[in-house]
Amino acid sequence: MIKGYLKYFVMKYLSEKEMSGYGLMNKLEEASGKRPSSGSIYPLLKDMEESGLVKSKEKGRKKAYSLTLKGKKTYKEFATEKEILIKHMKRGMRAISALSGKTEQEMINQMSAHVGVGEKILRVTSPEMLELKSLLFSIVNSQDYEKKEEKVRKILKETNQKLKKLNKLK
Repeated sequence: MIKGYLKYFVMKYLSEKEMSGYGLMNKLEEASGKRPSSGSIYPLLKDMEESGLVKSKEKGRKKAYSLTLKGKKTYKEFATEKEILIKHMKRGMRAISALSGKTEQEMINQMSAHVGVGEKILRVTSPEMLELKSLLFSIVNSQDYEKKEEKVRKILKETNQKLKKLNKLK
């Protein structure tokens, strides 16, 4: 399970049906291939209950958890934010694909290969990278992109040449 997303997935599964902590651990393992520990699930459920996102009721020796109205609303907000994020990522991938001349799938495969081998990735939160990303997306998504495309490619080619020289300075 990707760290930080456990709460989201607990809410997702509880939005589908009432479940015990043990049942949630089984469902999460089935979905992700990794079983969260009881030391992760039960404190999370307790915190969620205290914040009014879930409620529990005793069912024999087990507790069954379900989302409250507040929990359902919060889950819906999370799901909406996730869809917006995916939409932006797809838009970004289309922009990068248009600039690189590669298909979106080729770009995904290339990025996956780099991440898979543990290659260091430039911090995308640096001000320079954020500005570059913003400018490129703005240009690629502009109505007159076709007029600008040749100049953009020339600038990127020059930049790549400079970065290659920098890379050789080791």
